[in-house]
Amino acid sequence: MLKKRWVAFLVAFIAMVFGGLCLNYTPPGKVEHHQEWAAEHGLPPPNGTIPFIGGASLLIAGVLFGRASRRA
Repeated sequence: MLKKRWVAFLVAFIAMVFGGLCLNYTPPGKVEHHQEWAAEHGLPPPNGTIPFIGGASLLIAGVLFGRASRRA
């Protein structure tokens, strides 16, 4: 049971980091800079989907973290 809890914490942490990076990738006011950087590195340009994925990832991470904490 303890191992499952730590796995849930680890998955939640990874999802939080991923969500934060997605939201940081598309900050308002710096979209032009990020579009140029993405074009140079062959990554997708910032659009409306990336912040949505980041927000969903943070939501899932919060649920996982809450459920793992409740079982303690």
